[in-house]
Amino acid sequence: MFYERRVVTWNVTSPFEYVSVSKPIHYTGTNQRDAIFTVSMSWDHPSARDGLGLNHGFLDEVLATTFGIKDDEGGYTE
Repeated sequence: MFYERRVVTWNVTSPFEYVSVSKPIHYTGTNQRDAIFTVSMSWDHPSARDGLGLNHGFLDEVLATTFGIKDDEGGYTE
């Protein structure tokens, strides 16, 4: 038994519906049956695109993601 890891974006106002759901995320070089958890996600190169400020991103931008594996190890991916 295992979980599929995905990124889900939500509407920021009520009724908080899905905007998009990613394809399954596979952390290369890891065993998908290990307990893997995402620690942080941030924009790789933040920009004030469309005047929204640096804390907003778009679906076509690259994310830097850090993750933990079984509370023993860590990793990084884009």
